[in-house]
Amino acid sequence: MQKEIIGTYSPLSTGNGQIKNSPEKNQKEPISDSMLIGEILHKYPQAASVLIEHGMHCLGCPSSQAETLSDACLVHGLESEKVVTAVNKALNRYCEN
Repeated sequence: MQKEIIGTYSPLSTGNGQIKNSPEKNQKEPISDSMLIGEILHKYPQAASVLIEHGMHCLGCPSSQAETLSDACLVHGLESEKVVTAVNKALNRYCEN
């Protein structure tokens, strides 16, 4: 399942939180913890790599698509503010390039 998720939401990050080769390069709308995981991945498929790096390995699960980022963080024992900051930072860094 892990390989399937990674393949579905490519491109992956460069390993240091930076995102590479995104077709959504012009989108700068920040994500928030009230957004659904499915909505985030639809708008910013490249965000998956950052979420995976934070321990959210079930992005392909049907129930995760209708779950808010806040709820997903709660389930995984993560601080949603830190995850939101990491994803937005990576998205903004990519959009600047």
